Amino acid sequence: MLPLSTLGEAVLDFNSLEDLSSWLEENQRNKSSF
Repeated sequence: MLPLSTLGEAVLDFNSLEDLSSWLEENQRNKSSF
């Protein structure tokens, strides 16, 4: 289990929530394509 501080830093790597949501959408598409 990653420490919350590391998880928070990873989330902050995204410029905005829009980037995060778009990344999640692309990830879901990639999973469904298999």
